[in-house]
Amino acid sequence: VKSTKRDGKSYVHHVKPLQLIWTKFPRWSSKNTVHLDDLSRNFVLNSSSGLRVTPFHRKKSTARRDTELLGLAKYLEQLAKSKL
Repeated sequence: VKSTKRDGKSYVHHVKPLQLIWTKFPRWSSKNTVHLDDLSRNFVLNSSSGLRVTPFHRKKSTARRDTELLGLAKYLEQLAKSKL
């Protein structure tokens, strides 16, 4: 996908075309897929399925403070229960 930076220059970036998966595996669709990413531009092809998360950095000094996954797990459990 071609995008434009704030300075007006264009650039190409890769996106995740979930439609390819949904076509090959009909059990999965935009109704039961959550696309997690730390870059909102990656949702361009799956805007209704995207959930932006904070980036994870593997630095040992900050890894213990990273609680994003804990909150995300609770959210996904609630989401799954609401769809039953």
